Amino acid sequence: MAKTVFADGDIVTKTGGTRVLAAWLNKVFSHRHDGADADGSAPLDYAEDTGAVNALVAALAPALAALVVGMPFGIRVGNTNTGATTLNLNGLGALPVHKLGGAALAAGDIQATQIVRFAYDGAAFQILSYNSPPSNDTQTVQGQSAAMLAPPGALVPFGMASVPTGWLLCDGRAVLRATYAALYAAIGTTWGAGDNVSTFNLPDLRGEFLRGSDNGRGVDAGRAIASFQADGLKQHQHYVANYDFNASPAGTELTNNNTLMVSGNTHAEQGYTLNGSNTVATRGLSSETGGPETRPRNIAVLYCIKY
Repeated sequence: MAKTVFADGDIVTKTGGTRVLAAWLNKVFSHRHDGADADGSAPLDYAEDTGAVNALVAALAPALAALVVGMPFGIRVGNTNTGATTLNLNGLGALPVHKLGGAALAAGDIQATQIVRFAYDGAAFQILSYNSPPSNDTQTVQGQSAAMLAPPGALVPFGMASVPTGWLLCDGRAVLRATYAALYAAIGTTWGAGDNVSTFNLPDLRGEFLRGSDNGRGVDAGRAIASFQADGLKQHQHYVANYDFNASPAGTELTNNNTLMVSGNTHAEQGYTLNGSNTVATRGLSSETGGPETRPRNIAVLYCIKY
């Protein structure tokens, strides 16, 4: 049905104007625009959710014959979501619900009893606004929820001794896949498969330094995400003074087999075997010093992972 065109009456020519019936005025009074350029075509823009968790179902009245791009409407959500969510509006098919940036919903993004505004974008339903913020995302930055600013699987160093809400200590323990479904979806069994059935492992970053993945640069080639690397000391040489008064060498050299070779003397070359910490272990030339590891200066923090 085409949109009505109205005309005024003309008292001079005695031409009558458009006559408006009560039924038409009643439709105008209750009209919500749906983007269709036709009289009386718009549905009410609010409905109750009758679906299940992660599967919204709603029926606008009068019913939509087809989805209209840009049409806003509100739904009172019946269940708190636990992950990616769909919406089936007026039986026109379940489509994904997206938030800012086109991301799928994370657990708790919409809460039971919230009135949420949506709009169809041609492929999915976008969330326009919340009636109130989700209980686990009480603060937002430029419209982005906390779950978007720190997605599941994010590793963050914290400067306090206690684990903040929404995070888990990176202590390597096994946790339930069902309880931490969003985190499991993000990291899977990268850090350990748990019992291979119902659990998976968190990273164990206690006492560890983190290193950026090489990703083809060639500085630390062949490394996979979550792979462990022991401490090491780059191969090098030391030149030390000779304290053997039975020889008069020009110097001593640390060779690749950890032996001090005395050279340039009038006697046969003499070897000084080194122990594991590169100090001379024979003839009492020096004593072993140092600790159990090689490390730079550092400060301890609490590494946690977002779930």
